[in-house]
Amino acid sequence: MQSWAVAAAGLLLGLLAAAGTLTAALTVTSSVTGVATVAVPWPLAGTMVAGVFLTTGVTDVLTTRAALSRSGVAAADPRVILPPRTPAGVASAGPLRAAGASMSRGGS
Repeated sequence: MQSWAVAAAGLLLGLLAAAGTLTAALTVTSSVTGVATVAVPWPLAGTMVAGVFLTTGVTDVLTTRAALSRSGVAAADPRVILPPRTPAGVASAGPLRAAGASMSRGGS
């Protein structure tokens, strides 16, 4: 929700800039032709707004999934450093132990 508020603020600032541009265009066309004319492409503007919020929502979901991809136990254990993910079919060496972490083996 916070990122949607930021996206909305960006859209409002863009709308403010566009309003200034349209005001200038109306002033110039009025002084040159005597009639102030401007055509706003509303379907394009609506598509842009919908695209901004859709992109914001998708990136929110992707970043949340990436942040929650580790298990809670692995995330809470400061001694375990997880290796980067390997592609499917490639063997992984497993978690690496941080320097100084005790590794006890039975009978040694």
